[in-house]
Amino acid sequence: MGSERRFYVYGWLRAQSSDNGPEGSYYYIGKGSGKRAYKKHDTPRVPKEPSNIVIIADGMSEVDALQAEMLLIHLYGRIDVGTGCLRNMTDGGDGVSGFKWPDSLRQSFREFRKTTPLSDKQLAHIRKVNSAKRGVPHSEEHRRKIGEANRRRIISDETRRKMSESKQALLSNPLHRQKLSEAATKSARRGKDSPVWVENPSRKTLYMREYNKRKREQSAPHNS
Repeated sequence: MGSERRFYVYGWLRAQSSDNGPEGSYYYIGKGSGKRAYKKHDTPRVPKEPSNIVIIADGMSEVDALQAEMLLIHLYGRIDVGTGCLRNMTDGGDGVSGFKWPDSLRQSFREFRKTTPLSDKQLAHIRKVNSAKRGVPHSEEHRRKIGEANRRRIISDETRRKMSESKQALLSNPLHRQKLSEAATKSARRGKDSPVWVENPSRKTLYMREYNKRKREQSAPHNS
C-alpha cells in the first residue's frame, strides 16, 4: 500500500430527492486517485453533472484515504442495511491493521459528527439493535471488563460541573418531575418488598417516599 499522498475521498450527490435522501445528499462514498471519481463504476451510476461529484478530502496517503472512506460510510450509513442514505454495498476500506488515526483527522470527524445529526433511518436502526440487546444477560467476563473500564475512567471537574448543571436543569422541569412521581407510584404499587434503587438521588427519594407510604398503609390497623 503506497505512502504517496496522491489519494482522495470523494462523494456523489443526488440530483433530485428520493425516498433515500434529499437532493444534494450523498448517495455514494469512495476512495481513489487520478480520475477515479469521474469514471464509470459497476454500481451505482456516475452523476451526469460534474458538479455533483465532490472531492471531500485529498492529498492523502492510501491508508488515510481508506480509513476516511470507512468512517464516512459509517457516518452516513448504507441503504442496504437500513442505516443511512448511501448505495455503497460494503463498509469500505480493506481492514488495515495497526492503523492509528492522526489527531487532526480525529478532530475533523469529531466536529463533523457534532454538526451532522443522525437520520430517522439511522435512529430507527439503532433503536432496533438496542431493543434486540435488551434483556440479554452479560457474561461474568463481560461484567469484569465493564467494571475495570469504569474504574479507570477519570471524570474531570469540568465534566462533573456540566453533568450537575444538566441534572439540575432537568429536575427543575415540572413535566419531568411529574413523570418521576408517576413512575415511582407505579413501582410502589407492584407489591415489591424492597424499593427500586436508581442512580438519580431525586428519583430514589421519590421511590422511597412511595414505598414508605405503602408500608405505613399496610401496617395500619384495620377496623372490622
